[in-house]
Order: sequence, then C-alpha cells, then structure tokens
Amino acid sequence: MTLIKKPLKRTPKHPTSNHPSSTRPLSLDIPEILERIFSFLDDFTIRWTVALVSREWFLLNQNRLLRTVSANFLVSPCQPSEDVLASRLLGAHRFCCFVTKECFGFYVVGFHRGCIEHIQYDYERELLERSRSQAAGTTPQQNPTLYAFSPLKELVLNITNYVNPIFPYPHRAPASGHFPFPATLTSLTIDIYSSETTPIDIDLILRDCPVLEHLSIAIGLEHEREFPTWNHRPGQKQPQPQQYYPPLSLRELTLRSVIIEPSQLERVLNSVPRLKALRLIGMPTTRDDLTQLLQHVRSLPIILETFHLSTHRWSLPEHLQRLTPDVAPVTSEWCLWAYDVSPSYLKALELHTPRLTTLELYWAKKRRPSGTLFQNNLDLRSAPALLFKYLCTSSHAVHIRTLKIAVFHPDMDLFERGEYPDTNDSIASIDAMVSPSSPGIWRCRNLQVLRLDLLDHMSSPLRSFVHSRIVFGYISRVAPCLEELEICLPFDSLSQGQHPDPKICLQLEGGFCLLGRLRRLRSLRVVSLGGIITGSCKEMDLNWMTQAGQRDKFRELRRKEVERWRRRREKEDQQEKEKNSGQRVGVRGSNASEAEVWAQLHHLGLLKDVEEMVKEIDAGSYRPLPSLEGLAFDRYSLQWPEKVLGLLFPETRKSLFGIKLGTK
Repeated sequence: MTLIKKPLKRTPKHPTSNHPSSTRPLSLDIPEILERIFSFLDDFTIRWTVALVSREWFLLNQNRLLRTVSANFLVSPCQPSEDVLASRLLGAHRFCCFVTKECFGFYVVGFHRGCIEHIQYDYERELLERSRSQAAGTTPQQNPTLYAFSPLKELVLNITNYVNPIFPYPHRAPASGHFPFPATLTSLTIDIYSSETTPIDIDLILRDCPVLEHLSIAIGLEHEREFPTWNHRPGQKQPQPQQYYPPLSLRELTLRSVIIEPSQLERVLNSVPRLKALRLIGMPTTRDDLTQLLQHVRSLPIILETFHLSTHRWSLPEHLQRLTPDVAPVTSEWCLWAYDVSPSYLKALELHTPRLTTLELYWAKKRRPSGTLFQNNLDLRSAPALLFKYLCTSSHAVHIRTLKIAVFHPDMDLFERGEYPDTNDSIASIDAMVSPSSPGIWRCRNLQVLRLDLLDHMSSPLRSFVHSRIVFGYISRVAPCLEELEICLPFDSLSQGQHPDPKICLQLEGGFCLLGRLRRLRSLRVVSLGGIITGSCKEMDLNWMTQAGQRDKFRELRRKEVERWRRRREKEDQQEKEKNSGQRVGVRGSNASEAEVWAQLHHLGLLKDVEEMVKEIDAGSYRPLPSLEGLAFDRYSLQWPEKVLGLLFPETRKSLFGIKLGTK
C-alpha cells in the first residue's frame, strides 16, 4: 500500500550530485535495450501486453508485427469484392486463400490475379510516397500502427478439390492464365485436400519467385493412383526439362505425394546451396528411383538439418533406412512415415538426435468406401501405438515442443473408463475396450504445438461422450503449456456398414470445456473430415470461452445441464467403487512430477471432472482460455472465438458482436 500511495519518483534530468550512480540511466530507459528485449517476444505478447504499457513502448514496437489476410471462398466466390480484398492486402505480409469449391477455380484465378496486380502496383506507389515524405522531412498523415508495411512474402493456398489446373503448367493455353505468384514471395504453401493427375509447373514457380526460401506442396487425401505431377499429365508428351537452374534461395523443400522424375528433382537440388530441410513424403515412385535419389542427395555438398524420404505404398528397404539418418548427421526433427516406424529405426535416429524438439508422423489418408479407416490403412496398425509408448517412456521425448501424431483414443484411457454407460443406449452395450497398447502419460510436459489425429479402434468406436471427455481431459492435464492445438478426425466419407463414422462430442457433457485449463493456448481447431461437428451443440455448450457466455442466462443453463447428470454421476460413483480402478493402474509415476499428473487425472473421463470445471468457470474467478485468439471447427482460417460463435448461433449474433472484435 505504501508503494501505491507514494508513486515512484523519476530520475531528475539534471542531477545535482556528481556521483556516478546518480548520472547512470536505468536499463529500461535505454531504447536500444528495450528493442533488444522486445525482439525476443512473440507477437501475442507485444500486441496484448507490451504495447499497452505506455505510449513510449507502443511507439518502440511500431511496424514490428506482420499482418495476415485471409479469404475463404466457402459459399460464394463474390465475397469479398476485388477492391476490398486488394485494399486489405496492401502492406500485408501473409495471405491465406481457401478455395473450397472446384467450380470456382477459374474465377478465383482471375480474381486473385487482379488483386495481386493491384497490390503490387499500390505497394510500389505507397512506398515511393513514403520515401519522398521521409526525404522531405515530412510525416505522412496516417495513424500509428504496430503492423509493418510489407510486401506480400508468404502465400498459403488451401484447395479442396484440385481438378481444374489453376496452377501453371506447360501445355496450358497462355490466354487462360494461371495463379499469379508475386516475385516477393519467400514462403509458398500449397495444401490440396483431394487431387487427380493434374500437373503443376513447379519450374515456373521457382522462376517467378527468385527469393523463395520455403516451398511446400502437400496432398492431404489421396485417390488410388491419382497424384499431381511436377510438369505434365501422364500420357502427354513430357516438356523439355530445364537443364540448368540459377542458384536458388530455397532453404526448405517439402513435397508430399507428387509425381516427379528423379532427374528433374536432382537438377533442382544441384542449385540449392542453402538448403537445410528436405522432405519427400509418400512419393509415388519406384524403389530404384528412391535409391538413385538418395545417392544423389548424399553426394551433394550441403549439410541438411532435416531429411525425410518415404514411398507411398510400402516401407523403405532396410539398406535405405540405414543410410537415411546419415544424410542429416545432427538433427532435432523427426519426420516419420507410418510404414517405416519400428523400434530399431527409432533407435537409429536417436544416434543422430542429441535433443529431439519436433516429431511428426505422416501416413496415407485414403478414401474408404466402407468400414473404418483403421481397417483400410494397414500402415497404422503399429506406428501410433509404438510412438505413443515412446512418448511415455523415452527420455528423448522430454524436450519435444512440436508434435504431430496419430493416436488410438483408448491409449489415453488411463483408468479403463471408456466402457462406462452413456446417454446413447447403443454405447452401453459395447464390449469393454481393448487398448492397442498400455496407456501412459507423455513425458513432453512442455509441449507447445500439438496436431492430433484421433483414430478409431474396432473394439471401441469413438462415438461416446465418455471418449471425448477422456481425450479433452488427457490433453489439458498432460500438455498444460500448449499454445497451438488441432484435433482432427481423419475420416472422409460416411461408413455404410456396422460402424458409423467416429465423432468428437463438443457438448458440455463431452468435456470440451476441460480445454479451458490451457492458459497459454492461442489457437484451437477441432475438425472432422466426415462432416460438421457442431450440429448438436447448443450455445451454452461452447460460449463458456467468451465474455458473453459468462452472463447469468448461460450460467443458469449450464447449471441445469449439470443437474441432469445426477443419476449418471451416482452410477459412475458406484462403478468406481466396484472396479477400484485406481488400484489396477499400477505405479503412478517415477518421480514427484509424474505423480502429480496422475493425481490430477484421477477423474479422467468422469462427469465429475466436467462438473468441477463448469463450476469453476461459472464462479467468475477463473477465466478459461485467456490467451485464445484463433478458433475453428473446420479446415479453414482461424477467427476470433466471438466471431465463430456468432456465425454458429445467428439468433444471438447481435449480442455476441456487442463485444469489440478484432480481425483475423
């Protein structure tokens, strides 16, 4: 109280004393030291904490943040207008475009050609005006902003169905045009959900983008024997390959499920002296071509930090698996193909990994006519269970910060509660689950980024509220430091057999609110490739994460919902006493930290866990997800939670949008 009543005095500008300490300024009064400190902070901290401290700190962080613009062509290609989008793109550093309707493909090409041509012209004109104002010593009339005025450097294209070739390729008529790639691009990411044998002229991309450093082209869902090609359609005459490439700026190259001639890729690799990461994932090629390509990579005068090579339909031969880790002699990142995962292969990788920080698992995501994905993807029979056990037992897993993995949801069921009865009568008759491996707790407690594919299991289909509570409860306790979280059900079409598509339950009973424990979480995406997952949700099931959801009306609705669970709570308590599940799990942790996590997970999967969380949120003393700024229940752009909920529940959109929203 004394400090509050008696404010701190400023150091006088003209000290009366000649003592050295009286003339020495404070460290935080020196702009150079402050700027050095700010350079280590992330954008979220600068935007929401640092910039609000004082006007001086705000001005020091001007032009430090980079702006992102998103355009989603989900329903109609007429939103937004070309002029509006072009004005938003002016000065933006990153542009994310989601083309979700194949029939709009050609329109989108012309639309974005006009936008990008506009912003390139407008950017040069604005830059010229600013340089003239600076030379004349005048300040342009504009409001101060934290965002830098930048040329377009990063482009992300997300395409649902790549049939009409909207990207350039040699046999296409020049009049039809192609998607424009600005010469200022340093990063280009093309994610294609579904593709046929449609060509992409990557040579033209490399030519038009001379400063490109990161190039990634990935196919998410594969048709059998249908992959995009580097330059030509199968059956067409192959164009004359480029014999020589000028030195390229590429530092990272990722290709997934792209047909490419080894000789063509070798010519590219000969011109990338700065290359540090090379990932060739699930390539539809022969084993002889893989051998030739690996030998060529080993002969290059470069030292890679990350290297991955895998083929689409089978595992790498043993002699290639032995040679692959030597290409990146010291690495911190594992990029694994499910067919290749084995205990011996992981041990070989450990010899080259002093500190593992990134682990990613890739596998073939195919369309399935019926049955579960587990039945049709034999490469997933062992890899997820093996990696789950590795995360629970290996000392190398302690330092992992980024994790992309597929998991059988029973592996998270530490207390075997997945067979508990649910509101759905059909669930109560399911046999007790059989976990593919022994459940355990991940050792990567400082995990920051998690992208999780939830896999179904024949003995325990993922449909119950109990299963969802187990998943959300496990993540919230085992990875408390998460900043980015994506949970995906990788299923494409509805099953036509005994087992329907799995689903994740976002209702209050499903325990989605348990993720409110993640204090550092900034982006959250929960999506099912089988369809919409929010159709059964009420507003009070989701708006607990927003300010509008803390109104008395919604608190009362949640209280009544919890009250409806009383009888099932009593049944759960009875089953717990009969099973005495806590005694059957075994030793709980090898140290105090693990023992603490086991104790926190004691109510995993129970309605009691959700009830306690709801009461804590509605008490008003606990703010769930305080750092969340991006939310999505689909594969498209992240938006502010208030905006997402306003679109889901339009009847109360007006009240939700009473809160001041930002733009994403």
